Amino acid sequence: MEFYLRATRAPAKLAILPGAFHPPTRAHLAMAEAALTVADEVVFVLPRAFPHKEYSGAPFETRLAWLRAALGGNPRFSLAASDRGLFIDIAREARTHYSPAPELFVLCGRDRAAPGAIRQWAERAKKMGCPTEKWQEAMDCALAFEEWGRFNEDKVRVPD
Repeated sequence: MEFYLRATRAPAKLAILPGAFHPPTRAHLAMAEAALTVADEVVFVLPRAFPHKEYSGAPFETRLAWLRAALGGNPRFSLAASDRGLFIDIAREARTHYSPAPELFVLCGRDRAAPGAIRQWAERAKKMGCPTEKWQEAMDCALAFEEWGRFNEDKVRVPD
């Protein structure tokens, strides 16, 4: 993980926001600002490659420049790039760059948290030849998430 911007203090709670950021949107920034009510820092992570789709449109360097401009000097935002693309790998990699190790939260948009999205991603990763342990871990997560949703469906509502 290579950092381009670093927050000013070591966090006890770190929110990780990985994404394609094509382009960074107000929704990305609003999610990060909301996360700061729980986390001490939000690190925006731009993968250099995606495990589930091709890099198309704006190149990495352009997206990085967009993110720098969008973060607006917020002292609690960091910006990093990763050679990894899976949420779990990015989270593990981020942990190695923080000492003492903070409590981690991974943020994702509704498109990645919608029912069935994790399962679809795992199935796509399997077809694309991702290592078995990676897509199986995602599938296990999908099953757990779906079970949790069924158990808590009367308590949880995803806002529109």
